Amino acid sequence: MKRGLFVSSVSVACFYVGLCMVLAFLENSMVYFPAPWTAFDDLQPDDALQDHFFTNADGNKLHALVHKTENAKGHLLYLHGNAGHIGHRAEILRHLATAHQFTVMGVDYRGYGKSEGQPNEEGLYQDGEAALLELAKISNIKTEDVVILGRSLGGSVASHLAKHHQPKALVLESTFTTMPDVAQTIYPFLPVKLLMQNKYPSIDNIKDYQGPVLISHGNRDEIVPYALGQELFAAANEPKEFITIRGGGHNDAYSADYARALQEFLRAL
Repeated sequence: MKRGLFVSSVSVACFYVGLCMVLAFLENSMVYFPAPWTAFDDLQPDDALQDHFFTNADGNKLHALVHKTENAKGHLLYLHGNAGHIGHRAEILRHLATAHQFTVMGVDYRGYGKSEGQPNEEGLYQDGEAALLELAKISNIKTEDVVILGRSLGGSVASHLAKHHQPKALVLESTFTTMPDVAQTIYPFLPVKLLMQNKYPSIDNIKDYQGPVLISHGNRDEIVPYALGQELFAAANEPKEFITIRGGGHNDAYSADYARALQEFLRAL
């Protein structure tokens, strides 16, 4: 009986350790979900949204979509979440540009869409910085004059940029405190906080940003718990505002309250 219990315990322990090793090996494929650009995604020749290419610190070619607005009231860098590519956010970019009379750039991280390379945490930070510098360059402004808007994973990249560049304002949608915090809610029985290499410590970065912050989060977010959004907001400095997307899941980005708050937030800058 004791021997059988011992063998069973060892088997369970070996399975558990093996599962941890497999998940650690597959981590990047479970974190990043890039999609290639297809002919279906191509823009129309007369579209105000235009392709734009530049290089990152590694020499990889990055792809962005840019909507230049004449006599723009502001300039905004959009950093998307971890699935698809920037072409899937074309309507969002158009809306941000026209609704707020902003020049808007949305960039694809390395490995996404038409951008070269393979995604990883440090690489995404470099790509975000390259995009910020490129937007400032083509708009003939300083990086401190740019509003950075990040969604989900993009919000973590945005908070990193905010810490190091102190942009004009920071807008975060459905963003987490740290990536291991999110993974722990998905795999509560695994030591993911010890195993994960992708950290994305948004909560640490936002503490060092001194500009205005607007954070929105769905209270029924099935991927990034609402409580993590609230915790991230608590760590931010004033002035700050939090908007709850009532009944909103992770991909429900907008509500009437949030659209109104974003309009007022950008207008006040």
